Amino acid sequence: MSRQTAGRRALLLAACAAVAAIAAGSNQPERLQAGFYLIGAEAPSPDALPAPNSEQQIVRYDRKYLLDSANEPPSYLLLPRRPDVALRLAKPPAIEKGSNGFAELRLELTKEAAVDLERVSREHLGQAVSLVVDGEVITKHKIRSAITGGQFRLSRCTDNACQYILGRLVGGQ
Repeated sequence: MSRQTAGRRALLLAACAAVAAIAAGSNQPERLQAGFYLIGAEAPSPDALPAPNSEQQIVRYDRKYLLDSANEPPSYLLLPRRPDVALRLAKPPAIEKGSNGFAELRLELTKEAAVDLERVSREHLGQAVSLVVDGEVITKHKIRSAITGGQFRLSRCTDNACQYILGRLVGGQ
């Protein structure tokens, strides 16, 4: 093979690799950081969502941590690539029995994260928000009031799910 042919082949291979890397990067969702994400849209399939812009991605939500969700199909959420409020804990979370007898995971945010959560929840009343832990959407909620003080609980999760979430939070994500 001549030097010129070898050079062209190398250039063509490099160009193909660059195109493949760009294509893979644009379709590959980033691992979500722990935190609260405002939901831009929700649909039963990824194709039913608006196309994400460079600051968004589509994420599957399967409800596997919630009680009574076994028969519910997954949905797909349009989320920002970065959390609207980072999940920074002031102290280790704890599992307690709620008033309904089911496990509840109690969480307390740092002062800075609590201020962020209060601002976001106040500014986005009526909107949907998801909680992400260890790269997975754990829960989805409608913001009904401003969340003040930075203390909240995850309820309606199965005992095993609460233990799993606790382990992910304590394990350093």
